[in-house]
Amino acid sequence: MLMDSPIVDFTRLTPPELIDGVPAFLKSDSGWYWSTNKAWGTLELEYPRTAVEQALLQSFTQFGCGVSMLRLGRSLLHSYRYPSEIQSDYLGLQYLLSGMDAFNIVLRETAAPLSIKKYVYTPEFIGLCQLAIHEVADKNISICPELSEFLRKSVSHIQH
Repeated sequence: MLMDSPIVDFTRLTPPELIDGVPAFLKSDSGWYWSTNKAWGTLELEYPRTAVEQALLQSFTQFGCGVSMLRLGRSLLHSYRYPSEIQSDYLGLQYLLSGMDAFNIVLRETAAPLSIKKYVYTPEFIGLCQLAIHEVADKNISICPELSEFLRKSVSHIQH
């Protein structure tokens, strides 16, 4: 499910000065890139609304940032509570499910970054899991059993 390259590339909307130094900022020791930052300069990353904010998140996904995959996926969905400039349910689901798949893979590694182990217990991540479960059910999409189980477990740990 992990995306090798974007289906639709809108990263050119990102001003070049915004992505200078991104790899060094996001790179972790494990070779994965992660950032749970909610903003980049004056741009909103947690709840992006503009095409530039969405393009910046897409730039981060190209460095393998799973958090950015999730946030971009959510922002592209028509059901997103904040109207965003770029919308596509198909693309949104691709990014959302690819991001969840990335988390599922990296969390199985014993050397998963501590920040990611903590992030999966945040309201944001749990809400994204609930959104993924809802979208998969609503659109009657088949996903691999491992990803389905990961989503179910991620949501169920808050109910106890």
